[in-house]
Amino acid sequence: MFEKLHQDKAAPIKLDLKDIKILYELGLDGRQSISKLAKKVQLSKQGVKYKIEKLTKEGVIEGYLAVIDLYRLGYVLHRVFFRFQYITREQMIEIIDFAKNHPNISAIQQFFGAWDMALIISAKNVFEFNQVLKTVYEKFENLIKGEMITIITDIHQFRHTYADDKYEGAASLHLGGELGTETIDEFDEKILQLLASDGRIPLFEIARQLDASDKKVVYRIKKLIERKILLGFTVLLNKDKLDLEQYKIFLTLKNTSQERERELISHCKFNKQIIQLTKILGRNAIEIDCVVHNKKEAQQILEEIQLKYADIISNTLTAVVVSEKQIHYLPRK
Repeated sequence: MFEKLHQDKAAPIKLDLKDIKILYELGLDGRQSISKLAKKVQLSKQGVKYKIEKLTKEGVIEGYLAVIDLYRLGYVLHRVFFRFQYITREQMIEIIDFAKNHPNISAIQQFFGAWDMALIISAKNVFEFNQVLKTVYEKFENLIKGEMITIITDIHQFRHTYADDKYEGAASLHLGGELGTETIDEFDEKILQLLASDGRIPLFEIARQLDASDKKVVYRIKKLIERKILLGFTVLLNKDKLDLEQYKIFLTLKNTSQERERELISHCKFNKQIIQLTKILGRNAIEIDCVVHNKKEAQQILEEIQLKYADIISNTLTAVVVSEKQIHYLPRK
């Protein structure tokens, strides 16, 4: 399976300190203006614009993502892990294309390890989720050897720079935790759909597409942020271009408490190689995503966690994230 997905890597893109600072700032706020960025990184507006265009052309920057808390709107995220059998490259591409075009599939992850692929599915209830899953089974049942379904209750995203040790600490975003009852009208829905497709789409372009004034668009976005439906914006980076690898660490917990769990989350937040912590319903399980230069660094992260939290960890499992595609945070209609 791994051999089929593996592609020879090109030489990694070399970043200078200004590149790193720009990517770091875009990670914190992918929608901030060129003028604001220029002041923060102490570079001219023309210089910042040139560097962003260059990083995009080189494939380091893949896009910009609006972070939408679907739980506030009554959605729940489900991750379904699949193990395939007798699958060809063409069939794998067919599955990926199917997932990209399904309105309820938010992301695709491909693995080397215990599982081959995971689909993140957003649904408002178990019946809607089951209907989406049935369409997957109906189309690809002969290729599926096994699956595991998990329900995501909390996502903690940590905003770090990928390549510079000078930055300390982290900003974080928390999705989920409870199911909200917020509602949005058709205009808000259209704004979120546009932002979900391109987190840096200009305000005037949103206004043009919705046949509305800039002022109305600004006001609605402000209200979506105040209601904590729209949590922020970030940049999507191609880790292969930076010679980085992503690992997923699965932890099964035992005898835990809220205090020890908070300590574990805090530990992950301040480890600059950990980008996300996900809590799973039921099995007292946590998933940790880390970005490293090699397997040894991932092993060191796991060993440190095992040593520090041996009293609450009963089992661990790791997998290499071969590729990850964030399609859409918001279900499409």
